[in-house]
Amino acid sequence: MEIRIRRHGRGSRKKAAFTVLGLADAADLALAAVLCGVNTRNLTRGGAVRAFFGRSLQWLDIFQ
Repeated sequence: MEIRIRRHGRGSRKKAAFTVLGLADAADLALAAVLCGVNTRNLTRGGAVRAFFGRSLQWLDIFQ
């Protein structure tokens, strides 16, 4: 089973197209939809470090 997601659009017009190869149930599709809308970069150690520094630098912009 494989679920492919294509995202396109900007702002409020963002859309996602799902292509399912094989047998998938509702739970599989729901999990794919949730992960499509979540920033999954933070789920890896390297991604979490990059995200931390990115957020820290954005926070420092407040004081300028």
